[in-house]
Amino acid sequence: MKIYKYRLNFDETTISLPCDAKILDIAIQDNEPVLWAIVDPEKSLEHRYIHAFYTGQDLKWPQTLEYIKTIINTDGLIYHFFEQK
Repeated sequence: MKIYKYRLNFDETTISLPCDAKILDIAIQDNEPVLWAIVDPEKSLEHRYIHAFYTGQDLKWPQTLEYIKTIINTDGLIYHFFEQK
């Protein structure tokens, strides 16, 4: 098992993670959102869908979203990150 870092967008991001990866955290690094996850690099990859919504924005598919983290961007906007299940 290892901890890997993945770059995200401030809207929707599809990332390929090894199966059963555990998302640890999301934070701003070098003015961009990044996600850290515990992964087994030997496992096959699966697509995971990460969505960021700023405060006040309409949520798409709220019944399929699982909350991950809220962060404050360097410009002061607050983003709420979810994984689409």
